[in-house]
Amino acid sequence: MKAYATKDIRNVGIVGHGGTGKTQLVSSLLFTVGATQRLGKVAEGSSTTDWDEEEIGRKMSIQTGLAYAEWAPPGRGDKVKINLIDLPGSITFINETKASLVAADAALIVIDAHSGAQVTTERVWDYCTEFDIPRAFVLNWMDRELSSFRRSMESLHDVFGRSAVAVQLPIGEEKDFHGVVDLVAMKANLYKPGGDGKPSIEEIPADLAAAAQEAHEKLVEMVAEGDDALMEEFFEKGTLPVEDLVPGLRRAALEKRIVPVLMTSALLNIGSASLLSFVADVFPHPGERVAAGTTQAGGKGDRAERKVDDAQPLSLFVFKTLADPFAGRITYYKVMSGVLKNDATLTNLNHSAPERFQHIQVVQGKQLSGNNHGRDARGQGGHDFLQARAHSRAIDHICDRAEDARRRRSHRGGHPQNSGRGRGLALFPRRADQGISPGGLRPAAYRSSCGEAPQTLSRGPDAQAAEGALS
Repeated sequence: MKAYATKDIRNVGIVGHGGTGKTQLVSSLLFTVGATQRLGKVAEGSSTTDWDEEEIGRKMSIQTGLAYAEWAPPGRGDKVKINLIDLPGSITFINETKASLVAADAALIVIDAHSGAQVTTERVWDYCTEFDIPRAFVLNWMDRELSSFRRSMESLHDVFGRSAVAVQLPIGEEKDFHGVVDLVAMKANLYKPGGDGKPSIEEIPADLAAAAQEAHEKLVEMVAEGDDALMEEFFEKGTLPVEDLVPGLRRAALEKRIVPVLMTSALLNIGSASLLSFVADVFPHPGERVAAGTTQAGGKGDRAERKVDDAQPLSLFVFKTLADPFAGRITYYKVMSGVLKNDATLTNLNHSAPERFQHIQVVQGKQLSGNNHGRDARGQGGHDFLQARAHSRAIDHICDRAEDARRRRSHRGGHPQNSGRGRGLALFPRRADQGISPGGLRPAAYRSSCGEAPQTLSRGPDAQAAEGALS
């Protein structure tokens, strides 16, 4: 896997009510991009991100699953790396979902096309609002009996208002569902049920032409709202050309004026390529998020801020820990700024303890392998993982030792809470009581003394204690 520039990285949380097919959707996306040799299925215990024995037995996610997909949208030569964060939907594990959603720059909220918006749907929507991240709805299980696009859209409008706007229409209903109409390009994407997830692009069927035109005009109107330049063009031409509609849709989604609605059948691998292209074209890269930083409690002390830039001082935020009986404590973190190198010794600000990093690795489900940069991980929102020493736990803040020394000198003789165990570089997303804004992220885990060969994670009896830090 090659090293990716910041603009070619997407960090996406997959959230929604339990049973909506989030993990199955991740498996279909991975199969479509060729990351797996066959379509993993939750019912068979072969999905990529539900690898724990208890998850396989329950057929549901109970912890954060991580994977990545490399995808080149049509008409774009370079691939985009999409980091997928598969999060639990059961209310029992909702704290896990919230704790790890902080590692996303955008979210796909998966909806059961039969049930519509449900209790956890509203809760994860609130989490997205709290973390200030753009989102889109994915109507899944479109192939199942009693699934309904119309009824699902009515449910979304009742709960979330008119901002939920379809960017696709289904081709076929229930068991006859076999494709989507792209309302941006105004083309039909036809899929082979159970196929490779890549469509044939054809003209819109005659029986859907009128409905597609009406839905396209509604989409254009919603995109033009709130954008003076596009509104003026819309009034002059009566529509927006594709070359203006795509950037307009992207801006509207990033500003949360529009929440796009897409459709899939995760089990039959229908709609997967269209969803991947949407994520690559519309969702933000880490550099488009505002700088991360924090002000000390009570407004005392200087505000420390970081941009998503290699030239910035190194700063990390730990968002999850788990225990493995073979590899030890595994810690997932995001690199907010700077460059993390192998053999680097950093400072854990929460524990005033050194942290040594070795053998940066990438995680695909339960598989660990050498990272794409060979020697370093950069603050560009990537998805590298390492294995941890005992100090780091969820919500810890880590920076380079030179930066820690500089901050200590700057606060010497000042406020005691700014020096020692600290809030340091608090890298949470923005919250009303903290005024914190999110930056780019690089989920990762780090390891102390293991070899370069790929490894497999397993979950030991002490994992529950490690996960307690998340709740």
